[in-house]
Amino acid sequence: GMLAASSWVRAELRTPSELGYVVGEPVVEGIGAKILADGGNAVDALIATALAGAITQPHQTGIGGYATHGMFAMEGGRRTAALDANTVAPAAFTKDIFKPDDKGQVPDRKNHHGWLATGVPGVIAGLKLALDEFGTMPFAEVLRPAIQLARDGFPVPASLAATITRFKASFEKDVGSARLYLPGGAAPMAGSLFKNPELAEVLATLAKANSIEPFYRGDIAQRIAEGFAKNGGLVTTDDLAAFRARLVEPLRLSWGEHTILTPPLTSGGITVLQMLAILKALKWDSIKDGRERLVLRVEAMRLAWRDRLTLLGDPGADP
Repeated sequence: GMLAASSWVRAELRTPSELGYVVGEPVVEGIGAKILADGGNAVDALIATALAGAITQPHQTGIGGYATHGMFAMEGGRRTAALDANTVAPAAFTKDIFKPDDKGQVPDRKNHHGWLATGVPGVIAGLKLALDEFGTMPFAEVLRPAIQLARDGFPVPASLAATITRFKASFEKDVGSARLYLPGGAAPMAGSLFKNPELAEVLATLAKANSIEPFYRGDIAQRIAEGFAKNGGLVTTDDLAAFRARLVEPLRLSWGEHTILTPPLTSGGITVLQMLAILKALKWDSIKDGRERLVLRVEAMRLAWRDRLTLLGDPGADP
């Protein structure tokens, strides 16, 4: 099984006789390897590693992050499915909230930072759905390494220290962010111990319930919604309660002996398929290396990206 479209990690299990491997950040790679060694399958290893990576790499994304997409190929590729756990805008959001000014910029960059820039988080719902469908281990079990990292701490990666330093001014505007990421008013040094005990408690609550229900439809959801209301955000308990991660039919493109599968929108994989479809129609494989081949590739990319930036969005959202 494999989830390739992740900020964190890819896991593969080749044959029952071969343990497989997990590729990701060095701090969390070993967690996936241990899950495999303990008899878990590739998806168990993937989800445990992703949850741990959400603790050690919050600058990539975390359990409050906006999306999880993935492609799963199970049973030797006989069963394939795409995961869509993309964030959704709160029901109260309107398109004029991010209306750009005369220079094309959203005032105060409120689409980049702050409580309005955040929708209903999808990451943990997506990971849980993937585990339920394709994994073999209980949710509480794969959460354990992440809880331990949040509670006991981990050495701050250089990339995290650099990111906090870079966004120091933004973090200073939010009390919770400043308390967590700027202890004593400064970004943590690379290699220093970083703990997030409150997040450990949240994850421990989910582990105890062996469920994401408290996060979307329980006490944690209530606290999240209160935070949004207090700080001018729009996500409500109704928005959280309505959220569901989904398994959807992948998009496919066949070319020669190969078939390429990707999650549909809200993932961006359709852009890759569009580029390839253009090149296939232009009989790309019969054109010799050189200038013409390069120009065709660049033009296919340009056309596909133009469509991506002007036409593509969440098909489930109101226009």
